[in-house]
Amino acid sequence: MKRTQKQIAILTLGFVSSLTFAGHLSAKSETVKMTITGSDLPKTIEITDKSILTRFNIWSGPGNFRVENGVKTPIINDGSILWSQAVVSDPPKGLQQYEVSFYGMFPEERIMYVLRYKYDPIATKGYVYLPGRGEQWYEVNVRSIYRGVEGHWFTASEEFNNTVEPIIRKAKVAAER
Repeated sequence: MKRTQKQIAILTLGFVSSLTFAGHLSAKSETVKMTITGSDLPKTIEITDKSILTRFNIWSGPGNFRVENGVKTPIINDGSILWSQAVVSDPPKGLQQYEVSFYGMFPEERIMYVLRYKYDPIATKGYVYLPGRGEQWYEVNVRSIYRGVEGHWFTASEEFNNTVEPIIRKAKVAAER
């Protein structure tokens, strides 16, 4: 390859890499809104309070990595989901299911991640489901972060349960009045 061709190839590769990297960075938007829907809720719950939103980290867990000396090392930390407990069996039957959506700015507000949530008040345990291939929200989720574990239930963290469950309960009580 001639020197000019090599220079063009290097510049092209650099440009494409910068676009890919910039797209990856923009995908990790701060959560600006969270919504919760469920068949037993009279209306969608909308949360924009930063003190609540900062309790959730959709970017933790599988799909995160760092690169050092050309080696890609996974970073799998527990966050809203207890990844360290791995996949769990389906939650007990009869639990109400909610859809929890996280929004970011890209630069306009849009959904960046959606999961399903069930809470077992007897066991005081929450469950989170990541939609799998072919299911609603799968494509949205994997555009934000592909984890490789989609289509499974996981244990929700105590902080997730202690934040979301009271918000849902309060909305249901308010609707009964």
